[in-house]
Amino acid sequence: MVMLLRAGLSLFFLVFDTACGLKALRPIKTSMSAHTERLAAAVQDLKASLKEANATAKASQFQPRKAAGPPPCECQASSPSWRAPAARKPECLFIDLGASDGETFKVFQGQSKQWTFNYDTPGFDHATCYAYLVEANPRFAAPLETFRTQQVYPMPGVAAYMCDKPKETFYVDVGEKGWGSSLNSTHGSVKHENIAIQVRLVNLMRLLTENAIPEDTVVVKMDVEGAEWDILPCLAKSPAVRLIDTLYLENHCDGKKWCPSTGQAGNTWDDWNTALASIKQAGVHVPDYWSPML
Repeated sequence: MVMLLRAGLSLFFLVFDTACGLKALRPIKTSMSAHTERLAAAVQDLKASLKEANATAKASQFQPRKAAGPPPCECQASSPSWRAPAARKPECLFIDLGASDGETFKVFQGQSKQWTFNYDTPGFDHATCYAYLVEANPRFAAPLETFRTQQVYPMPGVAAYMCDKPKETFYVDVGEKGWGSSLNSTHGSVKHENIAIQVRLVNLMRLLTENAIPEDTVVVKMDVEGAEWDILPCLAKSPAVRLIDTLYLENHCDGKKWCPSTGQAGNTWDDWNTALASIKQAGVHVPDYWSPML
């Protein structure tokens, strides 16, 4: 009887209300229920710790990574030897950096059967724009040449960069698809199976300075497999940045879904964000952009 009484007292107690008498019958936590709650809390803490650890590990995959070696050259943001075009009427220029097989140019012209996108060229029909199709992968030289006209200039065997250089090592994927290529040998698409070839580097800042005037409508599409991390900080320092109206930029380390390359110059997230902010402050429109093309 005493044991039963103790068990009953351990489960319930009466709360006495001086005004109303017995107010409620409230359960008391037993030592077992307290232990269960502590265990449940510990499990929740463990789950939270594991979630944080997984998030940290996942985020580390998308952070700027060390390149295999130094960059091919230093940034050349400007030069007195660069000559601006002679006075002429305003034109429209489409500069396709990483032109691949020319499919993006077909999209620009509204002729692609694979996808559609409206590149902004206010006041100009896309068919009237001059185009520079820059592509280093030799696989695409022949397809690009089919676009050559008096207004369209394919530039095969050429990689866009932050300097001019007659020869530089470039890595081409030799896997099943063979589309991947990069100046950086640690790029995710070429680090397993690749061949090294020689290409010419063209300085984007010089290309802009010598071909565009301030009154032009200049659209730059940049899909250069990580080299954008070297080019953009240089572009931000160049007077040529103000010649660009719209920059359609593919960032190959967006910190969210992948990070195959962050170039070779060793730039950090702070360097990238500072450069991008400076480019926007210079009046360049940089919309969110991602093409389905390789």
